[in-house]
Amino acid sequence: MATGLAMPDRFGSKRPREFRTLVYVSMPQPGLGFKDIDPHSDVMSTVISQIASRFRVEIAVDDSGTMFSVAGPYRQAASDAINALREHLKTKPGEKTVWHPFVLVSPPNTGKDGVTIILQEKKGWTGSRPTVKDEPLISMVDESAISAAKTEFKDALKDALACAVQNLRYIPNKMRMRVYFGRFMLKEWKKDQEEYTFQELAGIARRAGPRGTSRMDKLIGTPDIAKTLREIFTAAGYVPRTIRNDKSSDVKPVHSLILLTKNLMVESVLDAIQAQGKSGQIKYTFGPPTAYHRERHHRAIKIVVSSPDNRHDWTLDIQTQVDEFDRDLALPFTNRDLRKYIIFTGDVLSSGFPSIVMYDFFAKSQLIENVMGKTTWTYMLNNTYSVEISIHHKWGVNTRAVPQIGAGLALYGCDWDDDMETKDVSTEPRPWEEFSKQFLHIDNWGRKVDKKLDGYDDFLNWIQHVQSLLNKAAKDDD
Repeated sequence: MATGLAMPDRFGSKRPREFRTLVYVSMPQPGLGFKDIDPHSDVMSTVISQIASRFRVEIAVDDSGTMFSVAGPYRQAASDAINALREHLKTKPGEKTVWHPFVLVSPPNTGKDGVTIILQEKKGWTGSRPTVKDEPLISMVDESAISAAKTEFKDALKDALACAVQNLRYIPNKMRMRVYFGRFMLKEWKKDQEEYTFQELAGIARRAGPRGTSRMDKLIGTPDIAKTLREIFTAAGYVPRTIRNDKSSDVKPVHSLILLTKNLMVESVLDAIQAQGKSGQIKYTFGPPTAYHRERHHRAIKIVVSSPDNRHDWTLDIQTQVDEFDRDLALPFTNRDLRKYIIFTGDVLSSGFPSIVMYDFFAKSQLIENVMGKTTWTYMLNNTYSVEISIHHKWGVNTRAVPQIGAGLALYGCDWDDDMETKDVSTEPRPWEEFSKQFLHIDNWGRKVDKKLDGYDDFLNWIQHVQSLLNKAAKDDD
């Protein structure tokens, strides 16, 4: 038994005297049927902590991720913990150890044939956005060809989501899933070619995911778009009453502060406090911070969809929340730190977001790369889906500067957050068998639903509906 091995990352309670059994285990090389046992991965450390707690042992992992030790009160406990960890590290059918964003292209309403696509460029864009230049009249296109194109896209989306859910089943941390609308940008394309067929664009987009030669800008334009969208969703005569929240006219904005570090996105919702005195001015304080991982390119679970016949594209993103109860992976700063080093000036920005000033040394000591303020209005479409309309203020690291302002739009399932709560996966994975059954429910309350439609059809119909409203709101904002 090796005695000089350095084991800096320990999980479980401190080793008491009755932990008489100590076992060192060498793991197979990652990729040969096993996943990487990266001790610095929050997801992996949470799983190891769950196993250590379940079997009442201590587990230590060396920095190389190729060996770990288990200390327990007796041999059987150590053996059971080893078997549980090995079982969790096995690569399961359909699970990906390296995740590259899936990039799909949705067919126009006229199908794939006879469509001409160009790569549009504009000032301020960091890339080129695929946009339909010419397409045939629907009356001149075979309906069966249109239906076949939609079915092919739906099947590709189902395959991507099926792959995603296999990875999600083994993540113990709380997660957040949203569909964000924005602009899909290509950073690489064929030289000296200005026009593309649908098939050519689909090939370029498919290769862009693994190569990292594309990006998704999750902003939809200026705050004017957000204002127009709010008016559209509030207008009782525009949105069908059966898909409209009757109380949408009473929607109150929610303000939150977002701090980006190298590895984390930390968000704190601002709690309003009614000030005392004659002014009656509302004051704010910071709520408990929540942190999400800023995943590296090969670990971020994203499914990006280019919609060249619409003004905006969309992406389904899944963020993993930091396990704030893990002693080794606590948040970089506390609620008390935020209240101490970020000051509300008393002024109010255009969206109603309270003006702030952050101490420079706090930004430097915490390695903060960006400071953003977000104001969000949420509307229920029905009992299944909701949309978030937001205005973003982006300061960089200098909160005394004039912020950049933009608007955002997101769609999500009303049950998604509850479905993605923290789960102990040390004994078995999350009981999710199929993405549609778990997340894409059909709400038939107050409206007739075609029985031939499944969860994917309903999901895509809602995305198309939101895109049509966004097209209307954005027509004067380009």
